[in-house]
Amino acid sequence: MHMPCLTVGAHGCASDPTITDMLIGKSVDLILSGHDHNYSRSHQISGTAAAPVVVDRDGTFAAGAGSVLVTVGAGGHNARTVASPLPAWAATASGTNSPGGIAYGHLELTATEATLTARYVADAGNRAYADAFVVTR
Repeated sequence: MHMPCLTVGAHGCASDPTITDMLIGKSVDLILSGHDHNYSRSHQISGTAAAPVVVDRDGTFAAGAGSVLVTVGAGGHNARTVASPLPAWAATASGTNSPGGIAYGHLELTATEATLTARYVADAGNRAYADAFVVTR
């Protein structure tokens, strides 16, 4: 989706929370968005956008146990800050106010029958920033 409802960016819930709540309620494994000009990822969560509940924090997630929300908006245009400190549901984020500055980049996804693997690739800016997770069937 374009606008995230659960975000650490400046826009807050810029879309109707109904669709996000439905996706989280169905334990959709990965929910991608943009709009906020930063990068962020949640832990695996259940609940709702207004009241997220962390299911798993370790980056190796079981399919169907909850949702991981990722905002990939750090492609380079008009970079923004992220919440500081991050809320408890947020695993990581990179914005203009992050240590080392923003990591401009993209998300690389690899899907097999057994796994969905995601890796954030920092193409410019703070190249030391890294994030990765896997959802396993």
